Amino acid sequence: MAKLVLRRDDGGTTEYDISKDRVSIGRRSDNDIVLTNAAVSAEHCVVVTILNASFLEDLGSTNGTFVNGRPIKRHFLQNEHLIEIGRHRATFRTDTPAPSYVTTSQFAKAVEPVSEAAPVAQAALAPKSTLSEALLDTADAADSPAMLLVLNGSRSGQELVLNKDLVSLGKAGVQVVTITKRPHGYFLTHVEGKHTPSVNGRPLETQTYPLYSNDIIELGGVKLQFMTGVA
Repeated sequence: MAKLVLRRDDGGTTEYDISKDRVSIGRRSDNDIVLTNAAVSAEHCVVVTILNASFLEDLGSTNGTFVNGRPIKRHFLQNEHLIEIGRHRATFRTDTPAPSYVTTSQFAKAVEPVSEAAPVAQAALAPKSTLSEALLDTADAADSPAMLLVLNGSRSGQELVLNKDLVSLGKAGVQVVTITKRPHGYFLTHVEGKHTPSVNGRPLETQTYPLYSNDIIELGGVKLQFMTGVA
């Protein structure tokens, strides 16, 4: 289990287990971790855990959230990362190995930018009115093999099989998304970086998006088609 080790003013430490999917941190008393200091916002930040991977998200705090001395909006947490919230410092500790990334550069080394006229497969999917409706549509997908297919450039046709419950895509510190396999489907989550990925030509408006077969994901200039039910 992951934990935050908070350094106290008296030189000691207090440990907080990251035992929930969402652990809130802030000055208000209803947070999971309460930091009573004027430099801490009422709802300052949150640690979100997906399977064994945790990331820290700033909730629009006044003074910002820092990891290893750098301001973050969303950031994947790895063992011994130092978090600064106001004047408070905490160390993130976990026995889980750091997530492995499939970097977009692995696709993009030979992927040229696509012109507006270049043909790209389009997903013909009607928008879902509710999340529950989306979950029903993606339930069967979780039981099927899934992969990403490169759509643009000289590596068009290259495949990445999603053979793990959580796959990280992007470049740490720049732009990172995850694709998570859950019992009711596959989900795309934007976890780090100021540049928002797009799905089917539209910027991702929600933090977590239920994927449907033939969805087109654009990340770092690379267009990837999500496919389920493949051999």
